[in-house]
Parts: sequence; structure tokens; C-alpha cells
Amino acid sequence: MDDAAGECFDKVSRMLGGPYPGGSRIGEKAEKWKEKVIARNE
Repeated sequence: MDDAAGECFDKVSRMLGGPYPGGSRIGEKAEKWKEKVIARNE
């Protein structure tokens, strides 16, 4: 992953009260959200 993109994820995680570094946690949340959206649209 590009350093700038990774730093952005880390900063967003910190702003939302999540862990630092938070890139992997944001990725996990995004996958769960994606599954819910797909399930609702089927």
C-alpha cells in the first residue's frame, strides 16, 4: 500500500477514536459494511 494512503487510513482511525495504526481495522469494518450493503440489495 502506498504510504500516503496508509497514513490517511491511520489518521481517519485516530479521528474516529480507533486504534493507531488503524488501517487494517478500517479495512475489516469496510468488508463487514460491504457485506451488509450487498445483502440488502439482493
